[in-house]
Amino acid sequence: MTPMLLVILDGLTDEPSPLGTPLETAACPALGRIRRDGAYGTLLTAPAGLPVDSLTCISTLLGVPRDRIPVGRAYLEALSCGVPVGKADAVCRCNLVTVEDGRLVSSCAGDWDRAQMQCYYRSVFPRIERESGFRLFPMGGYKNLLVAQSGTQGLKGLVAVPPHERIGQKVDSLLPHGTPLAAQLAGLARRSRAVDAGKTVREHMLFPWDATAPQSFPNFASLHGLRAAAVCATEIVRGIAIAMGLRVVTPDGATGEADTDLAAKATAALQLLLEYDLVLVHVNGADELSHRRDAAGKTAFLSRVDRDLIAPLLRHAPPKTCMLVCSDHATSVRTGKHLALPQPFWLWGAQIRDALGPFAGDRAVQLLKGMIEWPRQL
Repeated sequence: MTPMLLVILDGLTDEPSPLGTPLETAACPALGRIRRDGAYGTLLTAPAGLPVDSLTCISTLLGVPRDRIPVGRAYLEALSCGVPVGKADAVCRCNLVTVEDGRLVSSCAGDWDRAQMQCYYRSVFPRIERESGFRLFPMGGYKNLLVAQSGTQGLKGLVAVPPHERIGQKVDSLLPHGTPLAAQLAGLARRSRAVDAGKTVREHMLFPWDATAPQSFPNFASLHGLRAAAVCATEIVRGIAIAMGLRVVTPDGATGEADTDLAAKATAALQLLLEYDLVLVHVNGADELSHRRDAAGKTAFLSRVDRDLIAPLLRHAPPKTCMLVCSDHATSVRTGKHLALPQPFWLWGAQIRDALGPFAGDRAVQLLKGMIEWPRQL
């Protein structure tokens, strides 16, 4: 079978700008070569009525039926990190946040470095676990997971809002509510407060949200008849891939951030192509830079993606490899929010040329598979 590469550049695009978007101003000769000598089009990756996020849009690109895409992602992140979760347990994401004068000012404790965060966790986690009965699992930086044993019965009616969407609001009004489990989570958050030394108005605390139950995904091989592997570091993408039965490889230096080692990802993908029918490569840095509203950083990162990832894949992939490069969703560097815009794709393979028009996002893998016979289908 012809080797296939599916490269997803998370948060690649932006709303139109008179000054040009980061993608339009980045130096991307490899993508330009695919557009010139291959094919291109757009994918509709955000099904109506579902959140515009990586869980929804990447699941769609991998062909997961709409009614099988979960809304919450905490369980999948637990799966990606090997956190033990029972069938009746509930899982929450649990950010370390910063509060000033009672208002949420950072959803990621942006004023603290990792050493300060680790000091907080060492001080607070043992007491919180002992008092609440919940289990807490650090995931790196401000990210944590919380597991509530036998908590799935308390999920119906529970309201837990994403902290990054409520910056500037009174934090007490944002804590989980609606059920007894929600009240326990809100109590944990309040007891986790730590006032900065020498200050009376700034504090840090845990913020539980995105409460989910264990869930299942369709198997990728059953959906597509392909053996597949994934090169990724971002927890949600690792979780989706594991849940769908893909082999997951996270190379040394792959971080899920803008400092990720793109050359290591390219090398890992090329090695996996020798063993698997399809290799997924996910890159998250553009999305992170968009959330930080760093247009210059996003432009520079996309130039690096083209040079250190796309170009080496084009040069060194096995003969007749089919490659589709696309994005899951737009992430605006102006607002930091996800956007449900049609996403561009670039398609590289033998005798494929010109514009192919728009496709449903769940056709991405079919586009790759169909490329082999495409000239006879036109």
